[in-house]
Amino acid sequence: MSAQPPKTPADLAREAADAVQKELTELRKAASMTTLADAVGDLDHALANLAPEIQQLRTQGYAFKGYLEQKSNVLAEQWSAVKQSVQAEIQFASRDLSLEADRLDGEFRVIHDYIYADPDRARGQLDALKRAVDLAAQKANSAASKIRASFDNIASNASQTKTQIQDAKNCLQLFAEASFKLYPNEDPVDAVKAQWLKDDKNSPKGILFVSDARLVFEQREEIAKEKVLFIATKKEKVQKVLIDVPVGAAHKLSESESGALLWHKELLDVNFVEGTPIRHAQFKLDEDSALWAALINRVVSGDMDKERIAPKAVAPTPAKSAPTKCPTCAAKLDAPIVKGMQSVKCPYCGTVIPL
Repeated sequence: MSAQPPKTPADLAREAADAVQKELTELRKAASMTTLADAVGDLDHALANLAPEIQQLRTQGYAFKGYLEQKSNVLAEQWSAVKQSVQAEIQFASRDLSLEADRLDGEFRVIHDYIYADPDRARGQLDALKRAVDLAAQKANSAASKIRASFDNIASNASQTKTQIQDAKNCLQLFAEASFKLYPNEDPVDAVKAQWLKDDKNSPKGILFVSDARLVFEQREEIAKEKVLFIATKKEKVQKVLIDVPVGAAHKLSESESGALLWHKELLDVNFVEGTPIRHAQFKLDEDSALWAALINRVVSGDMDKERIAPKAVAPTPAKSAPTKCPTCAAKLDAPIVKGMQSVKCPYCGTVIPL
C-alpha cells in the first residue's frame, strides 16, 4: 500500500478553515439561546399545568400530599417574579452574541478568500480566529449558565412536583386495578411493585399497597403453566391477595440492600404484631425500601394524616379497648387492637366482633 502524499499548505489551510467554520456554526447556535428559550417555555407550560393536574388528582380521590397546592402556588409566584427579567436577559445576551458571531464570520470570509493565494498566511490568521471564536463560545456558555441559574431552582422544584403528582396518579391506578376493594372511608397512600421473598421456589411478584387502614400484598404476574425445553408455551395471569393486614400490625420495619448498589436499599423486612396471621415478611421493592419503611411508620403513627388535604369525609370511629370476651361463646380474648383494624375474630367459634 502506497504512502499518502504529504499535505500541501493549501490542504492544511482548508482543514483549518473547516474547523473554524464548524465552530462558528456552533457559536451561532449558542448565540441564538434557543435551548434556554425552550427551557423557559417548558417551565411556563409545566407550571401552568400543575394546578389543574393537582385538582384532577383530588377529584380522583387522592387525599394525601396536601403540600402540593401550596408548593404549586409558591412556584407560580416565584416564576412570575423573575420570568420577564429572564426573557429580557435572554434577548439581550442573544443580540450581543449574535453581533459578535457576525463580526467573526465576516473575518472568516475575508481570510477564506486568500486560502489558495497565501495558505500559510491564512492558516496563521485562522488559528487566531479560532481562539477568538473559542472565547466567544465561552462567553455564550457563561451567559447561558448565569441566566439558567436565575430560574434553575424553580425548574427543579417544578419537575419534582410533577413527579410527585404522577406518583400519586400511579398509586390510584394500581389501587383501581386491584382485586380487593377499599373499605368505606379508607384512603390510598401509596403502592409499589414488589416481590414477596417467601423462599427460593415461591417468591410471588406483585404490588405492595399501603392505605391509611391496611397493608396489602397482591400477587400480580403471569405464571408459566406449560414449558417446552424450558420455554413457557402457556401462561396464566394470576392476581390475588396474599397478605391483607391492618397497617398498625406492622410492628417493626427495617430496610437493607441485596446487591452491590449500596446507595439504594431494596429489601423491606416487616414484623407483624402477635395475633396477625403472618408474623414476618420480606419484600424486594422496585423503589428505595428505606423510604417505604419511613412511609409505613408515618402511616402507623398517624403522622401521615398531617399531609391530608382535608379531614376525612367521615370522622374516624373513636378508639375502643380490645374486647376481652367473645359475645357468642364467652371465650376470653386477648387480641390487640391496632390502627386500621375493622374487627376481631374469635379463634374459638369464629364470631366476628366489629370494632
